[in-house]
Amino acid sequence: MKGNITITMLYYESPEMLRLQLSYWRKYSKEVADRVRMVLVDDGSPKFPAGDVLASESLPAFPVRLYRATENIIYNQAGAFNLAFTKIEDGWALMSDMDHVITSKNMEKLLATKVDPGNVYRFGRVRMKNMVEGEVIHRHLDSILLTKDMFWRAKGFDEDYRGYWNGVSEPFRKSLKRNAKEIIELTDIKLLNFPVEVVPDSGNTVFGKAGSEYDIHTNSEMVTKRRRACRDYQPKNYLRFKWEQVM
Repeated sequence: MKGNITITMLYYESPEMLRLQLSYWRKYSKEVADRVRMVLVDDGSPKFPAGDVLASESLPAFPVRLYRATENIIYNQAGAFNLAFTKIEDGWALMSDMDHVITSKNMEKLLATKVDPGNVYRFGRVRMKNMVEGEVIHRHLDSILLTKDMFWRAKGFDEDYRGYWNGVSEPFRKSLKRNAKEIIELTDIKLLNFPVEVVPDSGNTVFGKAGSEYDIHTNSEMVTKRRRACRDYQPKNYLRFKWEQVM
């Protein structure tokens, strides 16, 4: 891979998981840290803002920029990722969830991998049983390596689906599949997944806003709309929420 890579990640009321991420990021070798950037988006945390966590911890050697939605909107992952990809540098980005860690060793392997900007890449995954042991499981569909250009070529995320936690990823993934030359599995590069049994707040980015009236299991109208969008994906009106740069 040529150039730098930007990690894009969302945060919501997950201070312990963010502290764990920081402990891994601080271990990045100088050679790795020199080529890594971070754009973190706090999706409106009212109790434990990411800025408070970062202010109380030693930061990694690579640059970290933090943005925060100032509205606590239920399941605003679509808008938060659109904000992240508006702010990242051109070039490669690793889009993932707060409960997935990429170690220094695996980031070093990724930076050494030959990649094609016309492709999209996915990773292997290890589900952690505790802080040191884990087992290999199926890949994570929403942990993706792609360029900023590819993200917007696929039209980003559709913010019509905010408030609906499994409503944004499938249409975007299918749009990526239509726009990329190939979707390639990098199975030798594995992310560490920390479930709630190991880090209790690790699932808050997804489940911390539970109770949406647009739950996929109960709202058939939204299910129908989502399936239609997979075929005719035309997001519009990006960043329809208030946000600020924290650092």
